[in-house]
Amino acid sequence: MDKAPNVQMIPISKIEVGERGREDNGDLIQLQFSIDTSGLLIPIVVDKTGEHYTLVDGFRRLSCYKALSKLDIPAILKENLSEDKQKEIEHVTNIHRKQYNWLEESRAYRDLHRIWANEYNTSKSSAVFGRWTQKDTADKLKISEGKISQDIQLADAVDNYPEMQKLTTRKEAMREIRAREDNKTGEDASWIQRIARDTFLYHQFPDSINLLEDKSIHLFITDLSDYPLEDILPQLHKKLQPTGHMFIFVGHDKFARLFSSLSSLGLRFQDKPLTLTIKGENVYSNFVWCSSSSGEPPFGIKESTSVRKDEFILHHKEKPYSFYFQIVGKASNIANIVCDPCSHGINMVRACLDLRRGVKCFCPDKILYDKVLLGAIKE
Repeated sequence: MDKAPNVQMIPISKIEVGERGREDNGDLIQLQFSIDTSGLLIPIVVDKTGEHYTLVDGFRRLSCYKALSKLDIPAILKENLSEDKQKEIEHVTNIHRKQYNWLEESRAYRDLHRIWANEYNTSKSSAVFGRWTQKDTADKLKISEGKISQDIQLADAVDNYPEMQKLTTRKEAMREIRAREDNKTGEDASWIQRIARDTFLYHQFPDSINLLEDKSIHLFITDLSDYPLEDILPQLHKKLQPTGHMFIFVGHDKFARLFSSLSSLGLRFQDKPLTLTIKGENVYSNFVWCSSSSGEPPFGIKESTSVRKDEFILHHKEKPYSFYFQIVGKASNIANIVCDPCSHGINMVRACLDLRRGVKCFCPDKILYDKVLLGAIKE
């Protein structure tokens, strides 16, 4: 049987209001009239630390009590809540009452995902069952994984482009994100220099793999068509996190050897390759997903992905920006490390930076490396 909440009358003067997830308080006149005539039906929630009270949920109700010149307010008393726990209670309550606008809701879902992921990933359960994912957050909130993914994407986009806060609907915000994805031009030379210094480097392959720490990479996306799989795959596997994923491009003639190598390493995979098709061209390539822990590809990864060709691709192994954006967005979480140890362009770097992932790409060809950076600057 659930324990009854501890409701007490708290002096309003002793309640502090901290940072809140909801910015638009709506019309308080009707709520104020209801409280004045019928009383407060739902107590506010406060956290008590020592002699101090911090508001956790109920800013509108508290505001109405102040406007009515009341001295005390009924409150459910919590004690010594962490900042994350206070935020969790506020978000879950407001989401349940559908009181957030599109931006507040997106930030709330992102906050909840981070809070629960951090709580779970520091527990003993993560060592047994793997790390917390967006699907876990979606299941806990009883919504779709796509909804969580989109809300995290929206919240991150507004952080990167604050002017998007002026948009009034979720639909407008998603349209703005797609427009920015389609217009990746205008970056200045300083941006490119930062990429060259921190994320897109020249280094021979496969020696570049040795620059990575063991079990540090959450997601590999790379083309191994021209390399001995039996030698390369064990090295990549050593650098992959236990719950990480790999997407490997190879020619049709290497599928049997690839599957054999993956099996010998104990990696899980599907023996039906995935397909990437470039729209408007008779060009397609196949790639294979594999993982140490998951029995199937991340949610949302389709058997066939079709994207438009980018104008400034300089090498046939480089993939369009929108392809990397889709795969990275679905197969990794915020702050995860994504890597291509044999990269032929900076589209994956751009996608990772836009999605707030860590990224390391190593180009094995110095001439191509210089051309890629020069071409990016000219854009």
